Amino acid sequence: YLEMLYDHILAHEGIVMWTGAEILDWYRAETAKLS
Repeated sequence: YLEMLYDHILAHEGIVMWTGAEILDWYRAETAKLS
């Protein structure tokens, strides 16, 4: 069931799957731009 849910979500344009580390890297890069 979970795999079907992921397939449905990822079928939409512009949706990506990120790991926690990727989210943290993005967050740090974005907040560094504000400094």
